[in-house]
Amino acid sequence: MPSSTRRTDALEAAQVPGKRTGAEQLSNRPASVNLPALLLTGARHEDLAAFMWASVATAPFP
Repeated sequence: MPSSTRRTDALEAAQVPGKRTGAEQLSNRPASVNLPALLLTGARHEDLAAFMWASVATAPFP
């Protein structure tokens, strides 16, 4: 089993607009949608790929 290493890098707030603009310019539509979601949530690609909208409660809060 590979050793588990903790990430020490982080995206600075000032970098977010440029990363989002770059993602929007990608010709690959799934990548252009997934990249901002990964950046904003901090999720791993595998987590987002396994995400199922059917498991999300979409009803408004009371």
